[in-house]
Amino acid sequence: MIFFARNKHQLMSNKHLIINADDFGYNSEVNLAILTSFSKGLCSSTTIMANMPGFEEACQISNDNGLMGYIGLHLVLSEGIPLTDKIKKCSRFCDSNGRFHHIEENRFFRMSHEEKEAVAQEISAQIDRCREYGIPLSHVDSHHHIHNEWGITGVLFQVMKNKGLRFIRLSRHLDPNSTFIKNLYRRFFNVRIMLNGAAATKYFGTVKDFVRLQENTNCFTFSFEIMVHPTFSKNKLLIDSISNEKLDEKVARIVEYKKAISFAEVAKNLLARR
Repeated sequence: MIFFARNKHQLMSNKHLIINADDFGYNSEVNLAILTSFSKGLCSSTTIMANMPGFEEACQISNDNGLMGYIGLHLVLSEGIPLTDKIKKCSRFCDSNGRFHHIEENRFFRMSHEEKEAVAQEISAQIDRCREYGIPLSHVDSHHHIHNEWGITGVLFQVMKNKGLRFIRLSRHLDPNSTFIKNLYRRFFNVRIMLNGAAATKYFGTVKDFVRLQENTNCFTFSFEIMVHPTFSKNKLLIDSISNEKLDEKVARIVEYKKAISFAEVAKNLLARR
């Protein structure tokens, strides 16, 4: 099923970099860290969590600081309280208290009709809540990369079509520490995204993945989305919560980081080339 406009050949020939700060709306500390990252030029995009405690504050920060056009949805199906009731009854997603629980990888190649309906309702509700707060949403990724699950991706595609959303994050298939089978699956997943015209970049991964790829190609001639997770250390230093590195030093390894653009700018550039 292919329903997105196809610009993949244009997209693949384009050289651009996106640095996305995940987890906007998680809490006040992360919100401030992401705002600081924008002000320092350490990220060019972010994704917001519509069901987390810091969501409303993140929306206010965005409105006050001109970030509304730089935000996508950080879909959450594995932490916090759902926005809808039906998914609370799905044991694969929620515990007996109706809260999302952490989900292991490769559990959702197939889903029942009821599960698909529940997931579709929850995704729709998270998109709608963002838009109610004035966030137009430029793209979609997810907490714990849950959208990489094959069954969930199919539901997400349909909701995105209905809601007029275009771009979805690729899977990280350049991970040198991952198994051959897992990276093979990720490659197939990415082909699925690209064939649906929903890819804003050719690659997605970490700073290390980007640097490694650039070293192997001897130049920056590809499109790449890099994820970062800004927060503060106990000493109030701006760091990446996954690697615990100082964020400015981490991002500085990307020679071209000051040229990073947003997903909205990618869409605008594609439209201009039609």
